[in-house]
Amino acid sequence: MLPSLDAYKSARPVCEKVDRLVRPGDDVVSYAFWKWRAEYSYYLRRPIANLTDLEALRLAWGGPRRIVLFVEAPSLDSARQVIGDAAPDLRGLVGRSAIYVFTNRPPSASNSDEPAVRAISTAGTR
Repeated sequence: MLPSLDAYKSARPVCEKVDRLVRPGDDVVSYAFWKWRAEYSYYLRRPIANLTDLEALRLAWGGPRRIVLFVEAPSLDSARQVIGDAAPDLRGLVGRSAIYVFTNRPPSASNSDEPAVRAISTAGTR
């Protein structure tokens, strides 16, 4: 099925939430993503760099720019070697895979009234 037609396997609900989290100047990256995750770039309308090793993640996470980081459940333990116990800004399911979204900088004051972790719903998507 096409991603937009399959609300339970589509990355669209995740990307809609991430789109509200991303600010101008942010880098959107993934860690150890499966290489055919093009739907994330499609729905976010921007490229997503896939960091394939811990050193690349370490450089991005500790770098001067704010990053929005996608991590799938199978790679979470590995990513924790760099991001520590950072709480995810978002979490949800794409198909059967859990996805977590982190940022290396705290949210702005305008977002401080929102819960630290928002569940990503796939209900009611088109």
